[in-house]
Amino acid sequence: MPLLVGGAALSERFAETRIGPAYGGPTFYAKDAMSGLRIMNDLTDPAKRGGAVGSHIFLEEREGAEVAKLVKDAPHAPMPAARSSRVRTGLAIPPAPSLDRCVREVTDLPEIWTYLNSFMLYSKHLRLPGKLRRAPA
Repeated sequence: MPLLVGGAALSERFAETRIGPAYGGPTFYAKDAMSGLRIMNDLTDPAKRGGAVGSHIFLEEREGAEVAKLVKDAPHAPMPAARSSRVRTGLAIPPAPSLDRCVREVTDLPEIWTYLNSFMLYSKHLRLPGKLRRAPA
């Protein structure tokens, strides 16, 4: 089972040298949510899954066996045999309010548009090229 890790708290190097060897399977690093979504789309698509997992480059293949041996021989924190007593396990999972499709009628779409940051939507999330003018605050 592939493992997907990433975000601002991790580096690709840490994911490959610490998380990947500890996990023992294909470990994919995503620098942000969009690259993570691309990786997940490849992993969940039956036509692309084999290629995505097969194209995963392990540390040994990219950096050589010497670097991989140094990483494996580096001291790691031992895995605890039992779960910490501070982790609560007896919590009930709340039921979903509804699993049916729910359509909400929007009465005033222009009002909802005022809550969106169009600069972020167009330039950052949709990555439209060119200079966009920020709306006055």
